[in-house]
Amino acid sequence: MDRLKGAGILTLAVLACPCHLPILLAVLGGTTIGAILAANVLTLVVVFGAVFVGALTVGLRALETGSGRTCAPQQPRRTL
Repeated sequence: MDRLKGAGILTLAVLACPCHLPILLAVLGGTTIGAILAANVLTLVVVFGAVFVGALTVGLRALETGSGRTCAPQQPRRTL
């Protein structure tokens, strides 16, 4: 279940990436929602950026905990 949740949240991160904002504006151009988005570009970049970073962090953590791998403590190397 953690892997499914992580994959879903990472999909949200890809969709909310601020680099996709010009594509979103081009697709929605000429519509009412496109006009609202075009009037608030700076706010959208900040909000999409925050959602992207948060979703990326949560999604990667969910995938990491779902894999069952953990970091083992490192043993000091012996020198001869």
